[in-house]
Amino acid sequence: MKNPHDKFFQYAFSILSVAKQFIEYLLPEELVADVDLSTLREDTTKYSARGGRKLFSDKVFTCSLKTKGSLALTLLNEHKSYYDEYAIFQIFEYISAIWRKQIKAQKPPTPVFAVLFTHGKTEWKEKDILDFFPEIPDWLAPYQPMFKVYLVDVQKFTDDFILHLPTGYLKNLLYIFKHHHQSSFLWDTIDSIFIDFDEYVKTDEGKNFVQELFVYFLEIIEIAGEEEDVDEKLEYTLPKKLKPIVMTTAADKLRLKWKEIGLREGREEGLEKGLEKGLEKATIGLILSFPSKSEKEIARMLRVEETFVKAVRKKMVKAVTKSLKGTSSVKAIAKKLDFTEAFVKSIKNAAQN
Repeated sequence: MKNPHDKFFQYAFSILSVAKQFIEYLLPEELVADVDLSTLREDTTKYSARGGRKLFSDKVFTCSLKTKGSLALTLLNEHKSYYDEYAIFQIFEYISAIWRKQIKAQKPPTPVFAVLFTHGKTEWKEKDILDFFPEIPDWLAPYQPMFKVYLVDVQKFTDDFILHLPTGYLKNLLYIFKHHHQSSFLWDTIDSIFIDFDEYVKTDEGKNFVQELFVYFLEIIEIAGEEEDVDEKLEYTLPKKLKPIVMTTAADKLRLKWKEIGLREGREEGLEKGLEKGLEKATIGLILSFPSKSEKEIARMLRVEETFVKAVRKKMVKAVTKSLKGTSSVKAIAKKLDFTEAFVKSIKNAAQN
């Protein structure tokens, strides 16, 4: 399964207007002046190195040039948390893969403009292939492959620059990619993540983008391990007009996630039993993530009977109560049962009263 960063990258750049904005505002002036953006199209061919190894999450676009001919613009998404000084060699493999595919399809190879889009925490240092051979003789240098990669490092953009881009999904994408590793900061600046959402939701495409952006935000929070009190935080941080558009998205995401797990377990335990387990886990997830929701609300969110939610909650309470007989440590019980400390504490307090 793709990681959430790649998944959102793939989704966002499948919207042609995002790619056009990216080219217009982030790529070199010479390229912008020569490309005919009205001819920009996504190339859905899957490119990989020899042996089928996938090198990057990628998007490839083709575009006519105003001067003459056309080019293939390849956008490579790099999300490593560390600096890979040998990335240039992987990019060379990737460009070669594009040409091999074109030749195999009996098409003339086209020039390639490679863009490395990076948003990790480590600053990237631009290197050419010849940089790896500092002592190479002058006569030998021209025989080495020489090409440049255009680097777009989101960490180098100021928030002011990003948020003052013209209305369009690109500003939201750049902002959340830049700060994806700062979950607390994202909570504090949630208005900036969803800037211009009131314009977007006027169209189905825009509404879908806002929902996908919200799902990505939730996944970042999940990765950071900050799932406790999500409901409460969303209640007072989300813009009021945004809530009805995205709040059910959280439940849908969780339901689909646990449905997938249930289907996997179903292969081993029988489909019906596996799906029931997956649904139970989804219910537990919502009870923990949205403690203020009633059984009726959670049942509606998951599209199950209210009695099912009540039974799951009762089972959870019973598990905590049983564990409390062995230890009074809320943290230990939460870790053992994979519950939130807030939930365990609420059961403990209720038992003491």
